[in-house]
Amino acid sequence: MNIVWSLHPEQLDGLKAEDMARLVTDAGAETCTVVVGENGQATVEHIYPELPDYINAVAAAGVESYSVQVDLTLQQLIGEPDFLKLLKACGIKEFSIAELAKKGYFVRSRLTKAREALDQLKPILEENELRLILPVSGESLLPSPSAAFHLIRGLNPFQFGVQLDPGGALFEGFEAWDYTVAILMDYLACITVRDNVLVKHPGASDVNSKGWARRWSTVQDGMTDWADMMRQLRNMEFSGRVELRPMVSSDAASIRTEFDYLKGLLD
Repeated sequence: MNIVWSLHPEQLDGLKAEDMARLVTDAGAETCTVVVGENGQATVEHIYPELPDYINAVAAAGVESYSVQVDLTLQQLIGEPDFLKLLKACGIKEFSIAELAKKGYFVRSRLTKAREALDQLKPILEENELRLILPVSGESLLPSPSAAFHLIRGLNPFQFGVQLDPGGALFEGFEAWDYTVAILMDYLACITVRDNVLVKHPGASDVNSKGWARRWSTVQDGMTDWADMMRQLRNMEFSGRVELRPMVSSDAASIRTEFDYLKGLLD
């Protein structure tokens, strides 16, 4: 098993590259994803020079970053391949995109068009030595591991992978971990780690309109069975990123506590 411990900075606003590198090190991570989009470390409009400048600054501070989350669609990637050329030039090895939109009842046609787009991207990804990571997310076109496998089945797993969000899947798209790893296998590239709890909150309507509210928590206090996840990752000899996206913790000490909890599950 070859786990890379990564930090996702989406909720950690305003961190300069040097501060990000220090936080990654102090929190016990090895790398971090760079977010390109609104409130990210770079913007899509000014991806050059913002992205290479940020990656170079993080590297100069002692942390190598090889993954990017970029707010682009499949169609934009096909229409503007220079985006992928820039990622390669920055030393990026894999990148995730915005979740694929479901758009009502047109699921079959959306899946067909998405697969056609992936097939068109194959030579571009190969040319630039990149792996596209598709996010599994509730209320999207890919709400579950099975849905993701249906879309990418037969594609090269060195060019296409899947990113799971177990905390989010508790409410839509949950599938048992032994089934999840068995169906995805080498397509499983990244685990987004964040968690939540249900609390009784008078007037809350976000869970079945019964007064239950969904609130973010630390991974050690949330509802997700991370122990089972780690057990199944060990069984499949997982090789990829386990990426903490802290939704409550904001300083190095508390973020490190979450990482330590996850690492302890492997002992």
